[in-house]
Amino acid sequence: GYKIVVMPSPVMLAQPDSTVAQRGGFAKKHIWVTAFDAREKYASGDYPNVHAGGDGLPGYVKQNREIENADVVLWHYFGH
Repeated sequence: GYKIVVMPSPVMLAQPDSTVAQRGGFAKKHIWVTAFDAREKYASGDYPNVHAGGDGLPGYVKQNREIENADVVLWHYFGH
């Protein structure tokens, strides 16, 4: 087994309605767990500079795929 210890650090400090916050939705939480999909390579989505928001991790988890008894990816955001 593994143990992930998230050290205290701020999540994204941008205003929730800002373009930065919409495109970088992955930075709103420290830990994300998604079902493995080889097409999902980037926490911010494939084209973060041109999407309106919601791509990347927020979009991956919105699909609500089963993670029990499945190959998963643990994404750890630890600030910048």
